[in-house]
Amino acid sequence: MQKFIGVILLLFIFGCAGKHIEKKKMNVADTSTIKTSDTVKQYVLDSLEQLYMDGKVFYSTFVRLREGKDEFIFTDSSYFGMDLLDSSNREDYYRRVRNLIPKDELQVHQMIWDLPEMKIDGAEGTGGYHGVVTWIQSRPTADDPYYEVAIKRDYYDRLGAYTPLSFVRVRLKPREILVMPISSGENLPIEKWRKLPNDEK
Repeated sequence: MQKFIGVILLLFIFGCAGKHIEKKKMNVADTSTIKTSDTVKQYVLDSLEQLYMDGKVFYSTFVRLREGKDEFIFTDSSYFGMDLLDSSNREDYYRRVRNLIPKDELQVHQMIWDLPEMKIDGAEGTGGYHGVVTWIQSRPTADDPYYEVAIKRDYYDRLGAYTPLSFVRVRLKPREILVMPISSGENLPIEKWRKLPNDEK
């Protein structure tokens, strides 16, 4: 009986120690580890928004489309286990990711970014706060040869919302871009869309 009581006491002591260790681990969750280069820095979660707005960190789902140009695309997921980038590693990350994206999809993004409309109203950006991105939302099927692409602006200060600027449909062969004006739900060839009054585009 004494041995049995001893075993119970030991289990109780180890159980309490385990809870203490678990509680310690939970306290570590008060900060977020951000890998910015070869070093690991600790930031309070609340400061992440400010770091992003100050251009010190960048989200890895924003990828530079063409080297040296302020054209960015949005990817559905990050690569290489990277969530955040900084000035020391972002360009290398962009080059590696571009090599993984299908060439057809890169062409779709390039067709949109080559439009003169994309150079108006500060559409180009740094890939960070308030940046504009092109985002492929659906891909061609046997019944529909078009890519559906959203052109959006990131507003981190609006709870990470992406404000849609336009929605386009892109076909590669033969090349065609359709734009949906705000005045109707009909997709128009971009040449026809350009002739609409500004308040109807």
